[in-house]
Amino acid sequence: MSPEDAKPIEEKIENAFKQSGSASIDLLMSRANAALNAADSKTADTLLVAVTKVAPAYAEAWHVRATVDAAGGNDGAAMLNLQKVISLNPRHFTAMVELAGML
Repeated sequence: MSPEDAKPIEEKIENAFKQSGSASIDLLMSRANAALNAADSKTADTLLVAVTKVAPAYAEAWHVRATVDAAGGNDGAAMLNLQKVISLNPRHFTAMVELAGML
């Protein structure tokens, strides 16, 4: 299988990781992603901190927090958040790749 053939499978898995099971968490995550798309990392971080407090077992929120931290140059926090993602979801291959790249 080529990387191009695997891409749709990878996208399906990543979409499954994003499923929170909570309409409230989904709303907060959509607002955090909108803030990220608008380059408003402070608002995104505030929303993501709220999500991880309300739903600490939701790995994808920790993953997006790691992305925000890494983009802001806070590699230490990003690595800790990526470790949290992997502890919650040991099959989160994107977080593993990102953590390995940072190490």
